[in-house]
Amino acid sequence: MRFSQTPAGIAVVAAFLFMTCVANAGSYTFQTLDNSADTTFNQLLGINNSNAIAGYYGAGSTANPNKGYTLVAPSSYTNENFPGSVQTQVVGINNNASPTTVGFWIDGNNNNIGFVDQGGTFSSVTDPGTPSTVNQLLGVNDNNIAAGFYVDGTGHAQGYLYNIGTH
Repeated sequence: MRFSQTPAGIAVVAAFLFMTCVANAGSYTFQTLDNSADTTFNQLLGINNSNAIAGYYGAGSTANPNKGYTLVAPSSYTNENFPGSVQTQVVGINNNASPTTVGFWIDGNNNNIGFVDQGGTFSSVTDPGTPSTVNQLLGVNDNNIAAGFYVDGTGHAQGYLYNIGTH
């Protein structure tokens, strides 16, 4: 199908695309899921095929620090915080039988350090060759490859992949 590139032709294309989207649209339901530990600030950041969700609550201040959790909706919250952390954000979760989660934790010097949690065993993830105070893991696939970024010595964000099995 060829459309003219005139304003009328563009309008026809837009109407066609809109009608196609409406015809293929499903039914959606929205539900608020707030951890009762802090009903003012919650972020749900990752979900797997079993509807387990990675997230955190807390605004990130000293008085209201980030605290990580996983959630099996609608109300089964499990705290997940890196041991000894000041703050933790759980960001990604995969579909493995015992899901791997990733995110980052913040230490007493305000450094962001990536982490992996496999069945309650936490590991920090940093590149020892990179002088960075910011290192975050933001997602993980079913092959236990995590994706994230760090800020290099010149202040630029650099993306990377991390193989959890081989470190």
